[in-house]
Amino acid sequence: MISHISRFMQEETNFLFIIFRTPHQRKKIRRREMTKVTSALETFGRNILLSSNSKRKEYDFVWKHLSSCQKILDVGCGVGLFLHYAPDRIIGIDINPHNVNFCKSKGLQAFVGDALILDFPDDSFDGVHSSHVMHVFTPHQAMTFVKEMCRVCKPGGKIVVTLKHDHPYFWQNPENSRPYPPSVFYEMSRPQASTEKPRNNPMWDDLPQFEPVDINYRHPPLYYVMMYRSRNRLRVSMALNVLQCKFGLKKYWTFDAYSIVLENRKQLSA
Repeated sequence: MISHISRFMQEETNFLFIIFRTPHQRKKIRRREMTKVTSALETFGRNILLSSNSKRKEYDFVWKHLSSCQKILDVGCGVGLFLHYAPDRIIGIDINPHNVNFCKSKGLQAFVGDALILDFPDDSFDGVHSSHVMHVFTPHQAMTFVKEMCRVCKPGGKIVVTLKHDHPYFWQNPENSRPYPPSVFYEMSRPQASTEKPRNNPMWDDLPQFEPVDINYRHPPLYYVMMYRSRNRLRVSMALNVLQCKFGLKKYWTFDAYSIVLENRKQLSA
């Protein structure tokens, strides 16, 4: 009986509050409710984006080239989505200790590490994978990054790199340094310069020795939505872009990211 009376009093109080609240209070409530809706949309879109299903096309392409490798390094493993493909054969490194701890909590092999100074001996892995890392580096750092992956990969091994291409939303992430188109990898692996055959643009010595052998493209949404007026509108924009891609509404004639497969052609270490 007492509980029923308490519930009745609470309902009456809520009813009176709704009737007598000021326009300013109503506006605040509407804003709060809208924030809940947009947050739910953003969470829904982000869950799709980060789910293994949304990454499956990318990772299936990567795995097609690395599945025969007995020991694989995942540089910038994040929350370990790729590590799940073969937890006993893939080792992940990430600069973020929170990501590493999360991976370990799932029983995955992950360690804190620097992509520019890989703490592994030469020829340690049959294959190397890196997803969405290289574009945060300057050109000099990017060359170091590729050299390090080639160094720890055995001769004849495969290196698969996924990164964002030049697209309007590339610049919305403050950590991104510059986009690297696929042609960069052909320039990186050009024959070494010599007195007999000098290069027109000699930027680096000791270029990595590899050959691009395959590539896979990711296509952007059909209509790229980006509303900057408020955080809520930005959240809605991100969710709409993700949902377009989820349902196949894409620009299939261009790409906003790609995965390229490099065959390591360096000589055996002495």
